Amino acid sequence: MRLLPLPDLPSSLTVRCICIFALLACIRTARRWALRRHAIYPPGPAGLPFIGNTLGVLKEKPYKVFARWGEQYGHIVSTTIYGSRIIVIDGSDVAEDLLNKRAAAFSDRPFRVPTHPHRAEYDAALAFMSQGEPMRVTRRQMHDALNARAVPREHPHLESATRKFLHDVLHNPSGLHGHIHMLYTSTILEFTLGYHVRSEDDVVYALSEKVGHNAMSMMTPSPKFWFELFPFFQHLPIWAAGRRAARTLYQFRDELRTLLALSEDHVRKTLGQPDAPPSFLSKLLHDKGEISESEKKTALFSSVSLYGGAVDTTISLTTSFFLAMMLHPEAQAKAHAEIDRVVGRQRLPTIADRAALPYTEALIMELMRWAPPIPLTSRPLSGDQVYDGYLLPKGSTVIANIWAMTHDPERYPSPDDFRPERFFDDTRSDSMTMGDAEPGALLRLESARKELRRAVFGFGRRVCPGRFYADAWLWITLSSTLAVTEITSPSTDVPHVEVEDGAILQLKPFPCSVSPRFDGAAELVAKDVEVEGC
Repeated sequence: MRLLPLPDLPSSLTVRCICIFALLACIRTARRWALRRHAIYPPGPAGLPFIGNTLGVLKEKPYKVFARWGEQYGHIVSTTIYGSRIIVIDGSDVAEDLLNKRAAAFSDRPFRVPTHPHRAEYDAALAFMSQGEPMRVTRRQMHDALNARAVPREHPHLESATRKFLHDVLHNPSGLHGHIHMLYTSTILEFTLGYHVRSEDDVVYALSEKVGHNAMSMMTPSPKFWFELFPFFQHLPIWAAGRRAARTLYQFRDELRTLLALSEDHVRKTLGQPDAPPSFLSKLLHDKGEISESEKKTALFSSVSLYGGAVDTTISLTTSFFLAMMLHPEAQAKAHAEIDRVVGRQRLPTIADRAALPYTEALIMELMRWAPPIPLTSRPLSGDQVYDGYLLPKGSTVIANIWAMTHDPERYPSPDDFRPERFFDDTRSDSMTMGDAEPGALLRLESARKELRRAVFGFGRRVCPGRFYADAWLWITLSSTLAVTEITSPSTDVPHVEVEDGAILQLKPFPCSVSPRFDGAAELVAKDVEVEGC
């Protein structure tokens, strides 16, 4: 009888390695179980059974509620909202330790049921992407077009668009809020598609605004999308959420599809035309020759994502700028004097003047601190983390309260006051005094500016890929506006300004008086606009 050969037995070394690996795995599992059993979460309000602190957050702006919790419990707070564990980060130091230094665990996006591929189809937009290869490709495409070396090529276009904006404002000041929207939407469409907007009735312009608004409405839970409280809805047909919700999601989907189709069609029609301007999308679609359907989809959504990431935030900051100048004429007067001294009244400031206008720079920095466009940003925690002895359990939603970081009274005394002097040193030394030079309030100027930019432009792998473009764009627009306009309140009463609900801090339209600052200001802008052919 023939015996079958015995299988090769593992060597003693292999057996030992397997046993050691199994033992380590058991120890790790046991430690995790023990940690969860005796878990110490960060301190925070207890809330009610089942719903936690949901009602408290709904009564007021969430970022203000979270900031008060931070003052009471510390820079990291834990509670439950909608029955889920929430970890709120209110301090810049904690954000640096977790969101930047441990970026791998804090760089995902919360799943939003409305953005699902079988619903509104916004899942391929960068704002809703989970970590993975599509996200890396999209960010790389944006980085190639908007990195610090590439942005200077766009400065002349940004300056030209700003002159057109100032021309419109000085000729029709009552339409200020519409002019702000037109400036940023038309400029980003020119950059992404090479598309020239003629008026507010333009189809692509109107669709871009709608799609951007739709995306913002899906970034945070709202009564409109009540079914987000029940994640199993992602497995149900769209009509299961009710007729009204289904109709809204179908509308969002159709508007997005139409915008993507119009964008691709415009780029293809202008391809090869001698006078067609280069654009972000045309380079992605045609510079590499034939591309797959998957690559085309990524390119189209990268273009749409650029619009969503750039327009709403810059609109927010520019609108807040006009309010700040109305409320603080003394800051406006100091910027006027500096610009007159350095630039004069025969031309508008350019990006080359930036280093010579430190107070104007400080004013814009204070604006970003005073009214950060994105007050909150959230990340799902991909694994258990331990910080300062506290357990941050896997599956928690980590919320970075940017508004609280920029209104931290320890860093910014009287944080609700608008004080450009926080970022300005008139002695030109390497340090600055924040507030009234209280003990511990001295910070190095450049360090303070970098810290603020890190908070406003995001953290870790989710840092804004267009931050260099947005930073230059905002400086050009606001410094030029200061150069030629006087911004005042139309009445002696302090204007009552309301903030719209949403992921981005947007002010509802308010009365504002804008007039030429000196004789010849309107003619200076009109002359430049005429020369540029705007």
